[in-house]
Amino acid sequence: AVQATFAGVVNSHGGAASYHFEYTGTGSPSPVTESTAEVDASPVDADVTVSAASGPLNPGTTYTVRAVITDTNTHVTTSGAEGTFTTDPAPLAATGAVTGVTPNAAAFSGSYDTHGRQGHYQFIVGSSTSSYLAKTNLVAVSGSGTVSGALDKLPAGQTYKVRLAVTSDGA
Repeated sequence: AVQATFAGVVNSHGGAASYHFEYTGTGSPSPVTESTAEVDASPVDADVTVSAASGPLNPGTTYTVRAVITDTNTHVTTSGAEGTFTTDPAPLAATGAVTGVTPNAAAFSGSYDTHGRQGHYQFIVGSSTSSYLAKTNLVAVSGSGTVSGALDKLPAGQTYKVRLAVTSDGA
């Protein structure tokens, strides 16, 4: 899952306080504001750099984020300025031709684009007539290109579906 680490500066001005980050993604059907866990802000009268990790983020999405500090005695909340960032797009995968079909084997092809990120691909084969499922080994890739794979020892006499699955470290 895609995640981000948010950083900001808070100052409790000597009082008891807590902080969290709020982040909202653009998109459909409507944006939802998420929050990181509430963290105690030590009662110091100085700027303190803080950070927190987001929950899962959607690929190819622009987010706004801001730090929020709350005085735990008066419950007065102050929000910082908003920042924006965009997550990497999801990798693309297109399953190509199936060739070399025999009663117990087949070869697969496809294309991918990880948008320059490090990633992996594998072909996933399932039977539409039984619970059979098989996967090729994960293979490291980066950028874009064409790929191939094969499986043997497939149970004969079944109809199969194949798909190319691509992941990347950005999405």
